[in-house]
Amino acid sequence: MILSDKQMHVSRTALAKLESALGALRSQSDSPEWVRKMEIDALESQIEDIRADMIRYENLRAGRVDFPDSCSLEELPTRLIEIRIASHLTQTDLAGKLGLKPQQIQRYEASHYSGANLARLTNVAKALLHDKEMPVKLGDLERRNEINPSPK
Repeated sequence: MILSDKQMHVSRTALAKLESALGALRSQSDSPEWVRKMEIDALESQIEDIRADMIRYENLRAGRVDFPDSCSLEELPTRLIEIRIASHLTQTDLAGKLGLKPQQIQRYEASHYSGANLARLTNVAKALLHDKEMPVKLGDLERRNEINPSPK
């Protein structure tokens, strides 16, 4: 997932290099055909992944993404990042709203908020949603508890 304009620029550069390497590989004939095919498939897969990430980021920045009314707990970190991007807020802007250093937001987003506690996630959501509520579905958590109930 591309998180910033800087990462978008890096992705464009990487994409150009991969496309160049793919062109060179296709014109190469000194490797066995099966090796070339595997290398070509690998490069094409990387190119496809980068293009998909770039399109997603561009769509978020352009406001061409519809968000559902709610999300699961597992989706929450990604949704917060997407809302930040769609709101045209930089990581620095969000950090300022929360009274944090930009590097902290960069770390949170790079790890999909894995080091953030619930209070921090709530503050991020409030900063992004301007105190509007974003319902979170606990269905997955409830199902897990039915399968593995906690001891009484």
